[in-house]
Amino acid sequence: MTDVKLTLNMIGERAQGAIVAEVVKYGYTVLIPFGEAHRYDMVVEKGGKFLRLQCKAGRYSNGGINFNTCSSNWYNKTRKRYTREEIDYFAVYCEYTEKVYLVPVEEVGGVGGTLRVEPPANNQTKGVRWAEDFEMRKVIERE
Repeated sequence: MTDVKLTLNMIGERAQGAIVAEVVKYGYTVLIPFGEAHRYDMVVEKGGKFLRLQCKAGRYSNGGINFNTCSSNWYNKTRKRYTREEIDYFAVYCEYTEKVYLVPVEEVGGVGGTLRVEPPANNQTKGVRWAEDFEMRKVIERE
């Protein structure tokens, strides 16, 4: 069998599938919107509480999980940041850690976010987002 070169869409679909599986494991109902015009990829519901999730594939590099926090329009060469009015959480799946992380949209800015798996090389502690604190199981316990 030949190795398949994954496209960006395929990577995103794999992440979304892993996120759906993890959400269902915790007893949530998953609602997928029809069409592509929505800022969220799915809505999850449990006990009458709804959360809008934007799914992202996390890329492990240098002790951190990096993920995009904006959408890109390749045709217009523009980026658009997600807001609290559009989504509640970034749901980030990282194949390296095999975990799903829920990051509140207001926790990250700019065009990308990082969750640290290992301490930074410069020993910085201020402003570090530890991946462990955003693991789905921990976040949903606080919800």
